[in-house]
Amino acid sequence: NYSVVVSNDFGSVESGALKILIPATNLTNGLVAWWKFDGNTIDSSGNNLNGTNYGASLTSNRKGELNKAYSFNNDYIAVANSNLLNFNDTFSISLWVFAINFISNDWQEFVMKGAVSYQSRQYHIRPEKNTGKLQLIFYESGTTFGGTSYSALVNNQWSHVVGTLEN
Repeated sequence: NYSVVVSNDFGSVESGALKILIPATNLTNGLVAWWKFDGNTIDSSGNNLNGTNYGASLTSNRKGELNKAYSFNNDYIAVANSNLLNFNDTFSISLWVFAINFISNDWQEFVMKGAVSYQSRQYHIRPEKNTGKLQLIFYESGTTFGGTSYSALVNNQWSHVVGTLEN
């Protein structure tokens, strides 16, 4: 059981106590890929979607554990093209991110499927250029759709980012 109390920015309570019951769930049901970054870019889902590191450096994760995350500076980790990564139905992408400057005049893709040119992309999740607001964008048959968050990601702290598409 978890207890949650909601308050505003001034600390005054706006709701009563709330109890949330979370049933046991098999989190691997429908899992396509899972990169734990345990010192490598191996896919732990069993689908063999292993990544190839192109210059990213191992660093500490949000819990302070060494070699459990990657730091990027114009680097990337690539995964070979797979039909498993072609999402045509409901799906979610979840990751933890830490950035020094989310509000940048450069695009900073967290996850991208397809080529760099927009004509060849299928989807991406990233902070919006110049605002730092989170974007989840899909491209299909010349149509672009998706959404942008209301608020910007916060610099110099870990953020849990989740994008979901429901068809």
